[in-house]
Amino acid sequence: MLYNMIELGKVNSELAESSDRAAAVLGAVLLEGILGQLIQSLLVRAPGVSRRVLGRGSDRAALSTFYQRIEVAHGLGLLGADEYADLDAIRRIRNYFAHGKQGVSFVDDKPRKLCASLTGPPELIRGYCVDNAQPRPAYEFAVLLLLHEIDMRIDEVSEPRPSRPQSYHWLKQHYKDGVSWDNWLFQTRDGDVIAVT
Repeated sequence: MLYNMIELGKVNSELAESSDRAAAVLGAVLLEGILGQLIQSLLVRAPGVSRRVLGRGSDRAALSTFYQRIEVAHGLGLLGADEYADLDAIRRIRNYFAHGKQGVSFVDDKPRKLCASLTGPPELIRGYCVDNAQPRPAYEFAVLLLLHEIDMRIDEVSEPRPSRPQSYHWLKQHYKDGVSWDNWLFQTRDGDVIAVT
């Protein structure tokens, strides 16, 4: 577990003590990192795979951006619809602050509206963004809830994985067991049927 209650308390303190810009960027960076951990938990354990897929400070990796990680985690069924929407809102808030002019704030129209769109578990987050003049607490709370939830999800999906699957294992096993290839037919993309003899 990466984010136990002590670690979440430290994150909460750091977010609370940061400027609006720093809090917006920090929350997104932490979520981007834990999404990487979630996806990594599904990767094979082989040299260089994690680096090539997730990257380590490289934009050449397949899933090196926050956006890519959100989309893939959602596509793999690792995120619920509300988590997906909240992560995307946090990503957009981060972009607003990262690329915004000097003096940007959570009370600016765009981040205020994005904070108002955060769903989280409604019974937990409802009181944090009702007052649109104070959207930052909703952002911070959503970050903490998502860190905890994704951390728990890593535990749910993690299981020992092979270094690499054996190539054509199923076919080799059936061939070894004496399965006749005489009746195997394959259809090509063009619709042609090929008999394997």
